[in-house]
Amino acid sequence: MSMLPSFAFAHRCLRPCRLHAALAVAACALLAACAGHGPCDASPYASSPQFKGCGFRNPPNPQALPSASPWKIWPRFLFETKTGTMPIDPIPVHALGAAQLDALDPQANHVARIEHSSSLLKLRGSYWLIDPMFSERASPFQWIGPKRFDESPIALAQLPAIEGVIISHDHYDHLDAAIIGYLAQRAQRFYDSGDGGYSPNFRQSANASAASTWR
Repeated sequence: MSMLPSFAFAHRCLRPCRLHAALAVAACALLAACAGHGPCDASPYASSPQFKGCGFRNPPNPQALPSASPWKIWPRFLFETKTGTMPIDPIPVHALGAAQLDALDPQANHVARIEHSSSLLKLRGSYWLIDPMFSERASPFQWIGPKRFDESPIALAQLPAIEGVIISHDHYDHLDAAIIGYLAQRAQRFYDSGDGGYSPNFRQSANASAASTWR
């Protein structure tokens, strides 16, 4: 398997507007509280040992370190001044185009790192996207949240025909909800981890299938 040059991607950690950030967090919390699940007995994944409570759950990890309390995390996120979040040196970004992709051996496997979390795979001539992230911000709102440093090395319009899209989890820097509808018209299939955090709109627009084996 060949590895193309790394296409660096990062998010700009800006000091958020306190009022806007607080309102955004409150809105997300309200939506999460109002969300519900339907009956799960008929789910095709009900037999999976990781399928619990209408979604997939990771098994306990005895080596996992304890997480800090949300009462400590959120005040720091909202109100503390961010330091050390900007790279000192320019991030090298290499443009990736159709000619470069076409030149890759179709009988071999290749991986191109596109973004912070995204990769474009060429597997024996078929293209797969992992966690595609093309928006300006990794956020539910494009007017606030972590902002990219550079443009994507390949534009959406330059993407080849996509065999499949794989979404590992539903964090905003991995699931770019703004482009799911676009990719749904161009990708043959979608797969997600089925962890219960995906919105019905995502699954409906992408016709996504859950893959319990990832968990």
